[in-house]
Amino acid sequence: MESTTMSVATFNVLAPCYRRLDELSVKVQVVEKSGIGPGNFGRRPRPRESQFRDLWSARCSEMCAFVKADVFDVVCLQEFWFDEGYVSKFSDCFMKDYELFSAQRTGGKADGLLTMLRRGKFHVEHMQKLEFKDAGNRVALLLCARLADVGSLLIIVNTHLTFPHHEHDRVLRQGQISKLVVRSYPNPMNELKA
Repeated sequence: MESTTMSVATFNVLAPCYRRLDELSVKVQVVEKSGIGPGNFGRRPRPRESQFRDLWSARCSEMCAFVKADVFDVVCLQEFWFDEGYVSKFSDCFMKDYELFSAQRTGGKADGLLTMLRRGKFHVEHMQKLEFKDAGNRVALLLCARLADVGSLLIIVNTHLTFPHHEHDRVLRQGQISKLVVRSYPNPMNELKA
């Protein structure tokens, strides 16, 4: 039996539309340009990073550089922001080396999932977005892919489960996990083709 190695990176990128800023996060000149003075930070709500293109663009560039510095075969990102400028930065940075697959959350949410597979390493046979249809508007992205060098079939799942703030969230989270297992594990090829 042939074997191959594969490197995987997965992390929550904290979408700029959710990242709240404090005084230390924002340079005074950026704050002054926006009309939000430093004295306003004590009041709620604090501004979000998405309000400051210079800030989210710089952080996005740092994330791209981090991923490019290593040779990951699979990259799974959660809380990926579906803003046109943000998506363009990732596309421009990675389209040459990776196939990009995405799934935006339901319910009008601005974030979702991005899964990147290194070109030439995989042959994607099927892709499916799974909507959990619950209070969290969560989704999963399922990819059925073969390793190009040995032909082994892989099921790659990227999801961002609800954070368990309260007992209700824990129950919701268990339901999300159950939907993934029931929908994909017993017969993943048939489910993904459906």
